[in-house]
Amino acid sequence: MTGPPEQPPAAMLRLFGDIDLATADDVVARGANLLTHRPPGVPLIVDLGEVTFLDSSGLSALVRLRRAAEARGSQVLLRDVPQLVTVLLELAGLAEYFPTSN
Repeated sequence: MTGPPEQPPAAMLRLFGDIDLATADDVVARGANLLTHRPPGVPLIVDLGEVTFLDSSGLSALVRLRRAAEARGSQVLLRDVPQLVTVLLELAGLAEYFPTSN
């Protein structure tokens, strides 16, 4: 008897430092690249544990990543979310838009 096929591991995008206007497009490009090299349906985990600053451009980058993932039948999960990012997500009404992964 065989079980269901094994799901490939999630794609992992580790971010650090400032996620702002200067870095947001790179974040989206890196995440999109990871998504295109995984089968549809495999989640993208964005590790924010070393992020020290995130502005509206950074929030926009996360939203753009989520849209790219949804277009491939995948989802974006946030990991190790710093308090400053949690507060921004809540203030922007996006907290429920991004589930977390442990």
